[in-house]
Amino acid sequence: MLIRFTVDPDIFSGSATNLDIKKKHANLLKLWRTLGLLVIPGDKQLDSKLYEAICKAPQAIQTMWKEGLKHNRKTSCSSNFASALAQDTPFLKEGEVMGIRLACLDRDRAELWGLGPDEYSKVIAKTMEICRFGDEDQASIVRSALDFASRPINSEETPEAIWRTKISDLSTNSRFITIVDRYALRNFIENKCPGHLDGLQFLISKIAMANTPDRKIINIFSSYSVAWNLFDPSASFEDGMESLSLELKNRLHRFVGESISEIALHITRDSVFGSIVHYRYILFDQRNLLQLDTGLESLSDFPGYVRRTCPCHHYEWQSELADAFRNDEKKLRSKIDYTSKFSL
Repeated sequence: MLIRFTVDPDIFSGSATNLDIKKKHANLLKLWRTLGLLVIPGDKQLDSKLYEAICKAPQAIQTMWKEGLKHNRKTSCSSNFASALAQDTPFLKEGEVMGIRLACLDRDRAELWGLGPDEYSKVIAKTMEICRFGDEDQASIVRSALDFASRPINSEETPEAIWRTKISDLSTNSRFITIVDRYALRNFIENKCPGHLDGLQFLISKIAMANTPDRKIINIFSSYSVAWNLFDPSASFEDGMESLSLELKNRLHRFVGESISEIALHITRDSVFGSIVHYRYILFDQRNLLQLDTGLESLSDFPGYVRRTCPCHHYEWQSELADAFRNDEKKLRSKIDYTSKFSL
């Protein structure tokens, strides 16, 4: 789901007084926030030619990009790529592109690399697409990613396929993962089938087994109703929640790995939860929101679960489109009845 992209340092030589240039930078930064993973060619960000070019850019452009470097997703690759990017001969071999899927080039370099005047983009070295700075939204990989991000999940898709195409990239490149699903705890407790996973178990297991540089902190917001009879009705609410929390911990313990440091369970009574939050979703680092209308159920494989088509939408967390999600989550956090944390 995330596009690994890089930019030609020469795009920062334009004048900041040119409104068209500023708009192009703003659009590229928006794409970065929404679906991008910037690859910085160089061993260290501060020593890279890209960072050097940003620091020499007009102040308005420089400020925009430094904010992006501070808050958006980024990684690095071999400094050899920086030298190769500055050459006038395009890459020919797939191994040369360092996994980068899109390169935004200065107009002159795009022409030298073979991009025709009537072409918006072109695939080189089998896997990397090049485009002119400002034409990123016309690149095939960008259009496909934007369309796919909000494509419904078909009932025939397996949990493994959903993980690979919708969740894996975002999870790998996030430290804080927030799950908001009214029925996640209920489905978790009711699944008594050995060898089969409900959606919550499946997601936690995949995150735990991923080899990532930062250990994850996972927050689960879910609900409980006495009518569900998940614990002894004679027990107090607090005791009942303690027993459910212990069962959660015991059943997730086998998935513990170095990729997770803490799981926190936050429970709100079902009637209150349902009156506040009307969506189910996964939030990655307060950057990317993946709305799943059937919630984590789409990741379940236990017998008896009837797979349904799951409408799916991807939003930038700080965008206007996510206003309702942010407001509802804030209200939900103020109505928590029970919280349990355990470190892994």
